[in-house]
Amino acid sequence: MKAVIFFFCLLMLTACGSSGQKEVIENPYAERMKELTHNGVSAMQRERWLVAEKLFDRALHAAQLANDSNLIARAWYNLGVLYVSKGDYEQAVTALKKTMRVAAQHQLAVTHLRAKTALALLRQKQGHAAWRPDAFSASMPMDLHLSLARLAQLQKRYNVARREYAFVLKKKVSDRASVLYQIEAHMGMALLADQQADEGAVKQGVHQVLEMSRKVGAPRLAAHALLLSAKWEKNLISKDDSLQDALVIYQRLQDVRGQKDVLAQLITVAEKQSDQMRLKSLQEQLHTLEVK
Repeated sequence: MKAVIFFFCLLMLTACGSSGQKEVIENPYAERMKELTHNGVSAMQRERWLVAEKLFDRALHAAQLANDSNLIARAWYNLGVLYVSKGDYEQAVTALKKTMRVAAQHQLAVTHLRAKTALALLRQKQGHAAWRPDAFSASMPMDLHLSLARLAQLQKRYNVARREYAFVLKKKVSDRASVLYQIEAHMGMALLADQQADEGAVKQGVHQVLEMSRKVGAPRLAAHALLLSAKWEKNLISKDDSLQDALVIYQRLQDVRGQKDVLAQLITVAEKQSDQMRLKSLQEQLHTLEVK
């Protein structure tokens, strides 16, 4: 009887809440998917991979319960990108192919293009032949143009890469995600300049990355920029400072590869400074990481 009364009270509360107002009917599973996705993206931005994976997996379940093909495709895509970031390439391929299948079936052009480009990037990184698009429509989102720039850069189509990075940088932005895209575009430009031995352009790109990273919080990109800056720095003290700053960030992020890259350069600095004690310490740190 108490349960019946409680349920009746709930109905009354619902009736009172909707009385005299036009109610917006929403699918609670779709709303839950969007909330979980938002939290998953935030976790990814902070490089909390395990948390992000759980959130995206739950978002997929919510999308499936919502029976919304657009949300299902987006959920699979998010999982695919996460797996790429984690280095779990087998699961990444599976998720991205599922994204493309759902997107193709339901004519979701942007999502299909995102997944196709992400899959091409992954294959290119693995040394396999990959799709080589020349251009995307200007109406396509910033992230797609950034992905095309990265893909073209890996494929050594530098003119395409530079054009697409420039497209991203010309956009007016007002949210953190778009600013992060522009920071990555500056980093891409700096790496292009590095490949072409253009020291001035490298320094300009690095400066932009570091300046913008401090404003919005992009530690990994800042560390990459510091590492690239150190490569071109002729003053050993300044080089050492940049490398030390990068090392701290990589350590906090638990980025083993980044730490190895920094330690290799710090060892070179110690050798030039003839600092045997420090040289031995750095070599031991590098050996410990290699053993892991």
